[in-house]
Formats: sequence, structure tokens, C-alpha cells
Amino acid sequence: MYSNSISSSCITPVAAVGANLVELILYGNDKARYSGWSALAGVLPHLRLERLDCSRCSGMGCDGAGVIAAVLPKCKALQCLSMVRCAIGDRGGRALASALLVIASADSQGQQSLKSIDASWNRLTGECAKAIVNECVTVGWDVEQMPGGFRKE
Repeated sequence: MYSNSISSSCITPVAAVGANLVELILYGNDKARYSGWSALAGVLPHLRLERLDCSRCSGMGCDGAGVIAAVLPKCKALQCLSMVRCAIGDRGGRALASALLVIASADSQGQQSLKSIDASWNRLTGECAKAIVNECVTVGWDVEQMPGGFRKE
């Protein structure tokens, strides 16, 4: 679904049809706004997605990142999340950091599969970026290996 100008109203049907999808690439769909991200977040925990790429979806912002972050701990199959250049500010970054804290707890019990997250080229300040890095370290991810992103070794 790369750069198809998918609007918010189209994200839900795209996600719902993909019950057996392992990869969903929404890269470059700038028209998707909060309502679309909220709808996607509503179905994400029920999908078998291993990779979700929302990069260059500048309409996501803090609100969209927040609703996606809220369901991340429920996405047991998700291994890789990319949110590069999504206009995410500190509020969205704090939501991601909070989700990583919950994931750390689930991961210690073998109930979580998220291995990498890339939120580079957003609007995060140093303080918020540091909070995300700290949570990645808590989760046990290698913060030196991926430029702008983090992954679990």
C-alpha cells in the first residue's frame, strides 16, 4: 500500500481484510489521520502482523502514535514497527515509551515478540528520545545497532 494516498476511511477495510497478513506497509500515506490510526489500532491486536511500516505517514502525529502505542502490548505477533517521519512529538513518544515498559514485562514472561522499533526523523526532543532509549534498554534491546531505531538481540 506504498504511497497510495489512503485516507483514514480506507485503513480499517485494508486492515480487516488482512486477517492473515504478516506484513502491512502503509508507507507514505499522508492522508491517514487520527480516525484511521484509531480504526487500525482497533483491529491490530486481532491480526497476525509481524511487520507494520507506517513510515512517512505525516498525518499520524502524536494522536495516531498514541493509539497505536496503546495496543502494542496486545499485538503478540508483531516483531517490527516502523514509524519514521510520522510527525510524532513528545506526547506520542511518551506513549511509545510507556508501551515499551509494558512490553518489557510481557517479554520477560515470553509473551511478546516485538523485536524492533524505528521512530527516527520525528519531532522528539532529547528528553523524550532518552526516555524511549531507556525503555529499550529495559526491554533488553541493542540501542547501538540500528541508526534511529532499536532492536532486540
